[in-house]
Amino acid sequence: MSRLLFLSFLLNSTACLDVLKSTDEDEDDKRREGQREGDCYDGRDNDDDDDIDCDDSGCADKPACTDTAWEEPDTDTGEEVAETSLDAAVTWGASSVSLEMTVTDGLDGADYYWGIAETGTDTYPWTGEDCYAGYDLGDGTNLSYCHPISATGGELFYGGYFDAIDEGVETVFDTANADFGSLTTHIVDDRGSVDGPCFIWGEDTSYYSGYAKTCTEM
Repeated sequence: MSRLLFLSFLLNSTACLDVLKSTDEDEDDKRREGQREGDCYDGRDNDDDDDIDCDDSGCADKPACTDTAWEEPDTDTGEEVAETSLDAAVTWGASSVSLEMTVTDGLDGADYYWGIAETGTDTYPWTGEDCYAGYDLGDGTNLSYCHPISATGGELFYGGYFDAIDEGVETVFDTANADFGSLTTHIVDDRGSVDGPCFIWGEDTSYYSGYAKTCTEM
């Protein structure tokens, strides 16, 4: 009888130890504030104990809560600011036979392209240099020109035949036409990547509403 009682005592003791061990392991695995990078300045209660960031004991000795010179990491590289602050202007060239595009705050190394659409006419608009829809000829072919420019701009000279434009050099838009500036819409697109920014401005920016990218209006 005493042996049975002793054996029962051992079994019960072992079970208790297992419960205690399991509880200790659960405590070790429990999520703690300050355990991960950013815990102490993310504004969240990461361990669900009603204490947030520096109010939690887990963050008490972390740099974010002890070092008065500490600042939250700055993840803004400034590149996005440069991309969205591009400024561009199109003017007649000095001889009035060319168009000049001047780009300010362009990104070095960007693969910029300049498109021009005549959007302010009641007749079928010329879009052959729009970098978008192109221009459909009567024989069913489509002319589509898109002028490469640098991060500071470019120049196009008037005189190219509509079906033989030299991209990046010639344009069919006659700068002697005083209405040119008020009848056109322009686009500058960084085609270096699918995420490269693009910018539109002019008479009717809705013309580019179906463009492959959502462009910033200037």
